[in-house]
Amino acid sequence: PQNDNRPTTSITGAGYQKSALNLNKKNSNTIVEEGDEERIEEERIREIERSISKMVDQSIICQSKGDSRRALEIAKNAARKERDVTKKRDASGLTDGQNMDLTFSVHFNVAVQYEANDLYSEALQAYQVIVKNKIFQNVGRIRVNMGNIHFKLREFSKSVKQYRMALDQVPSHYRTMRSKIQANIGACFIKLGQYRDAASAYEHIMSEHPDFKPGFNLIMCYYAMKDAEKMRRAFIRLLNITSGVDEEKYQITTDDKNEAAHLEAISSDSLRAHERQRKTLAERSIVQAAKMIAPYIEDRNFSAGFDWCVNQVKQSPYGELASDLEIHKALTYLKEHSFEPAIKILKNLEKKDSNVRSQSNNNLSFIYFLQQKNAEASTFASKALQADKYNPCALVNKGNTVAFDGDWSSSIQYYQEALRVDAECSEALYNLGIACKRVDRKEDALESFIKLHQIQRTNPQVMFMIADVYRLMGDNSAAVEWLQQALSVSHNDPKLLQELGAIFDNEGDKSSAFQHNYDSYKLYPGDIRTIEWLASYYIESQFPEKAANYFARASVIDPHEVKWHLMNAACLRKVGNVHQALEKYRETHKKFPESREVLEYLVRLCTDMKMDKEAKDFAHKLKRLDKTLRERETRETRISSATNKGRQKSANSRRGSSKTRSTERIGSGRIGSGRAGSGRSRDAGSAKSKSSLEREDSEIVYEKIEPDVNIPAAVPASADYRPKTSAGKRQNDEFDDFDDNDELLPE
Repeated sequence: PQNDNRPTTSITGAGYQKSALNLNKKNSNTIVEEGDEERIEEERIREIERSISKMVDQSIICQSKGDSRRALEIAKNAARKERDVTKKRDASGLTDGQNMDLTFSVHFNVAVQYEANDLYSEALQAYQVIVKNKIFQNVGRIRVNMGNIHFKLREFSKSVKQYRMALDQVPSHYRTMRSKIQANIGACFIKLGQYRDAASAYEHIMSEHPDFKPGFNLIMCYYAMKDAEKMRRAFIRLLNITSGVDEEKYQITTDDKNEAAHLEAISSDSLRAHERQRKTLAERSIVQAAKMIAPYIEDRNFSAGFDWCVNQVKQSPYGELASDLEIHKALTYLKEHSFEPAIKILKNLEKKDSNVRSQSNNNLSFIYFLQQKNAEASTFASKALQADKYNPCALVNKGNTVAFDGDWSSSIQYYQEALRVDAECSEALYNLGIACKRVDRKEDALESFIKLHQIQRTNPQVMFMIADVYRLMGDNSAAVEWLQQALSVSHNDPKLLQELGAIFDNEGDKSSAFQHNYDSYKLYPGDIRTIEWLASYYIESQFPEKAANYFARASVIDPHEVKWHLMNAACLRKVGNVHQALEKYRETHKKFPESREVLEYLVRLCTDMKMDKEAKDFAHKLKRLDKTLRERETRETRISSATNKGRQKSANSRRGSSKTRSTERIGSGRIGSGRAGSGRSRDAGSAKSKSSLEREDSEIVYEKIEPDVNIPAAVPASADYRPKTSAGKRQNDEFDDFDDNDELLPE
């Protein structure tokens, strides 16, 4: 059959169009939109992370400015934000892009701010969170911070545990870091009193990374163990450490202006400052170590010990410190009151360089001033100034010598010159205040003492002097305020209470005066002045029976003063204890048989009591005593008149022959110098000390100026050379300064 081509029918529905391409376009747009959302969310999270980083920076800046509380608040807010960001990442499925460095910095900053605010338990918890998180790497150093917190809490065993765990996680090639951790372990063992373990830690440091601090601490451990041989070896190892400071590279050796400008620029940069600090640390460590071990390395013979240390120092790169050790040896003799060996050592140093010569002459001036050899003290003070005219200690000592001669105006000039060299020279400020008081320049004295108070804020001695100047100026309210401030520092000082009582007494406030004098008496019952005031107060208040108890105590404290015995008997007589008063008068007569006043009271009392026989006996003794006293007075008058006539006759016979010689002496200026001057000063001082017992209205009769001596702050007896007040009846009134010893703190 014939096949005809037939038209085919459409296999698609009517009105249907292919849309494969359109379907593909729609899917492409959906993928692009989903990618944009993820990118936008990532940008939002990163923006929040940048703000968190800024908050961390702001927290650190606040902490550096001292606003620790504000820094902690910002750190907490940053941590809160960081947690929210982490939750957002988890919800969005973007955990792969989490910034672990930011998370670590936020948590670490929170812990640091807790520690800065003394919230140690919270800080330890924050550090513990970081340490336990295994995501963070190299967190072993965090345990050093934890160990430091335990050290501050005095939990030294826990501190050692943390330091050792940190040491295990620090790689061996970090030698400096490991040495510092070992030093902290040694400090903890010292605090625990385990000196052998501490020495082992420091020995490890000295073998791996020797330095001055661990070397000094090693010597200190051997000192605590009383091991003389190991002290010697450790001292030699300390001397073998190099400071790494090259002084020659800062010296100008050519005329090249460019090189000179370069050297001038680098001589004051931060590296040069670091080198100076290291050199100072080296010198201080060596000198302190020598001072510590010298008395113990040669069978308790400190002189031989110092000689050994000096010889070792001379053979080391630090040979210039030998002279300093010689000076400290002389000062050690001074502390043992051996003046002659100290003088011999210091005089041997006069041929050294100018700095050493100035120090030795200054100390010689101080020694002679203590011995009241003012001429020699002035001479050596002048020599010290010739060697170094900018030595403030020598200027102070020179001022003291001229003040000793009574030239207060010149002493003021020396003190002012010392302050121009060193504005914080406490000795110069204190002595300047005393000198200004002596020449009646109260405003200048007040200014000096207030400046000194700004330097030594807790020194009650300075506060007392400020109060005394205000009292002399008539401002009793200010004086009371400063005395109370001094009393808040020195709580149990009876003299301060006594001064407050005297001021209140002068103002008529008897109740306050009684309270302060009574408090002073409770603290120190042996003060005659306080006892006398309390007894007088009870007599005025018509309580003679209480006054009798105080006079009885005064007679025990000062048994050679007849006044207290008489006042005690008078109080007993006033109370009505006539027989007891009579017995007291009889005892007093036995102790003081030449007291006319006692016999008069005995005659009067026996007469009143109708004891005629005893009254006649005492009256007869009184007549014999009067006769004896008259004969003695006549004899003394004859002797003194004969002596005066003999001196006048001898002077007339020598007047002609010595006229030329006297003229030569006046011309040469020998009158009033040397011993004569010092003798007059001593006589005046003794007269003042006698009259000081009768001081009225609590006026200061004189102040004693103590000389200064060029001693480093670390010398244990340095407080003995500080100026002290000595006013009227308060020769023993001293205010002690407590030196703050450096503690072993972890680095």
